[in-house]
Amino acid sequence: MALRLQYLIMADSIQQITEGKINILGVFDRIYMQRVPGHFAQFSIVVAIGVETEDDLGTHDIVVRFLRPGGVTTAEVGGQAQLKPTAGDPWLTSLKMVMQINQMRFEEYGIHRILVLANNVEVGKHPFSVSPPPGAE
Repeated sequence: MALRLQYLIMADSIQQITEGKINILGVFDRIYMQRVPGHFAQFSIVVAIGVETEDDLGTHDIVVRFLRPGGVTTAEVGGQAQLKPTAGDPWLTSLKMVMQINQMRFEEYGIHRILVLANNVEVGKHPFSVSPPPGAE
């Protein structure tokens, strides 16, 4: 399978605008929390998956999974995506998904991961940390 994660960005806010463009505000890879377990109010992610061959066009099951440091799944969202050719794209096509995450519960500090799967095959991952605020230790 030639599906690949082009990028995954975590941000305070993501706004979809015309012609496939996205405004991204407050990019980060570290979440500060006073205590764990606890809930983080809100953040957004944008996931872009590219397809390099015609064999990979069609319908795919896409899953975005949040993992704790030990690999336990914290949350998961997914669905089916129809991949069709996009004229003028350097990749044969690409799929962009924007998600707002509300009240995500984190059980522990450490390096967490966002795993992206297509048809139960990993196409990419993105690490991020959950830490106490600087000076709070």
